[in-house]
Amino acid sequence: MKYSANGLYVEEYRKCINCGELVYDEGLFFTDEDGTRIGPFSSAWDMEWYKGREARQNAKGPVLIKDWRSETQS
Repeated sequence: MKYSANGLYVEEYRKCINCGELVYDEGLFFTDEDGTRIGPFSSAWDMEWYKGREARQNAKGPVLIKDWRSETQS
């Protein structure tokens, strides 16, 4: 059987769209710039991580920093 945290029957399984954890209550949602409601999330951390996902995907790879030792050895 499907039971929730408070012991009542659960009609449907809802999972956090970020981590996949079961959400027994309504969950957390946020509204995007274009007005779409995105969620459910199991915690505020999951919501913030989801919001920053696009910026992390668009980020360039690691930046190579010139090693100061290479200047002193030449």
